[in-house]
Amino acid sequence: MRKLSRLITFLPILGLIIGGCATHLPSSTQNLNGTSDTEKSSNNYAANHATNTQASASIKRLEETEDVKIGEIDYVLSETEPNPQLEQAILQTMPDYGQLATPDQYVRYYYNLIDLNEDRQLETVVFLFGDYTCGSGGCDILIFTKNGQDYQLVGDLTLGSAPILVTSERTNGWKDIVQTEDDSYQRLYYRRIQFDGQTYSLRYPDVERNTTLNGVALIADDRFSDSESGILLRPNTQSQLTESSKVAINGIGPIRVGMTVKEAENSADIKLIREEIGAHENCSYVKPQTGPSGVEFMVIDDRIARVNIYENPRITTVGGAKIGDTEERIKSLYPGQIEVSPHEYVPGGHYLTFVPKDSQDQQYRVVFETDGKRVTDFRAGRIPEVEYVEGCV
Repeated sequence: MRKLSRLITFLPILGLIIGGCATHLPSSTQNLNGTSDTEKSSNNYAANHATNTQASASIKRLEETEDVKIGEIDYVLSETEPNPQLEQAILQTMPDYGQLATPDQYVRYYYNLIDLNEDRQLETVVFLFGDYTCGSGGCDILIFTKNGQDYQLVGDLTLGSAPILVTSERTNGWKDIVQTEDDSYQRLYYRRIQFDGQTYSLRYPDVERNTTLNGVALIADDRFSDSESGILLRPNTQSQLTESSKVAINGIGPIRVGMTVKEAENSADIKLIREEIGAHENCSYVKPQTGPSGVEFMVIDDRIARVNIYENPRITTVGGAKIGDTEERIKSLYPGQIEVSPHEYVPGGHYLTFVPKDSQDQQYRVVFETDGKRVTDFRAGRIPEVEYVEGCV
C-alpha cells in the first residue's frame, strides 16, 4: 500500500559550495571509515560515521545492462544505530503512518551519511522498505540536510531502489544520484536524479547510453537475505504525554530515548523541569512540569537515556505491566523474556529484567523492581543507563 500524498515545504538551501574533485574508488565492500585518508579527503563522504559494514556481509551489487556498464563502485552498508531525531523527521513526511499502517506494514529504514554538496556537512540518505512505502515500482527514498540541529528535506523520491549510487557528477553544486528502475517489461534501467537548486528533482532523465557508472553505492544491504536488516520505524501513537501513554523499551508515548530534552519537549508539547536532586556530572533528571506524576527521565549529555516510573500505578507498559503487579504476572506477560536477579537494597526483593527478542532492540531493557512479591517501580531505556541501580550517582 502506498502512503497518502504528503505536504512538504522545501526551504531554500543556503551556502552551497560548488566544486570538488572526483575520484573513482575500487569496486570494493567497506564501511565509510574503511578508506585511506586520501580517499576520505578526495571524496568528502562520511568517512567516520559508518559502524557496521563487514567485508563478509551480504552485499547487493549494481547490475550492468545493454546500455550501462558498471565501473569502480565503493559499496557501503547502511548504519545500524537507530537515530531518534532522524526517525521524527521521517515520520513528519508520513502524517498518517500511525493511523493507517498496521504492525505488519511497519517500515524498516536504512540510512547512510554522506556530503553531497562539498560543504563539509553530512547529508542523510534514507531508504524506506515495507508495504507502507513500497509499491510495484519501488520504494521511497528521502534525502535530508541539516539546518542547525534540524533535518531539512531536500529529496522525496518514489519508485526508488537500493543501492543508491552517488556519483562525482554535479548539478547546481550537488552530486547526481543514480538509481535503478524496472520498466513495464521488467527490464532494468538506470535513472539520474539531479538537484534543481532546491530539491532533488522527480523529473530525472535516463542515464545516457554507453555510460560507465562510478561512485559510492549507499545502502548496499541485501535486504532479502536478512529479514531483520534495517531499523524498525515505530509510529508516534500520540502527540502528548499523559497517564495513558504506554512505556515501551525505548521511551514513553511520544518521547523516545536518544532525543534531546528540547526534542522531547517539542514531541510531547510539554515543559521538562530539571531536578537538582540526584544530578551528577553529565547525568541529571527531568520531569514533566504539569504531569503526569510519577514520571521522570534520566538525561545524559542532554539526551534522554531512560524513563523511570514510580508511585503511579495508572501508567503501564505496552504489554500492560504496572506498579503493584505480582512477580508472577510480570513473568506471564513476558514468558521466557524475564531475567531475575536479587535486589541490592531490598531484602528478598528482585530485579525482573525484560529482554527483547528482536535483534534490533538488544540495546534496550525494561527493569521492574519488586519487594519480592509486587512491582514497586520500573524503568525502561538503553543499556547501560537502564541498568544503573543508583541512577546518576
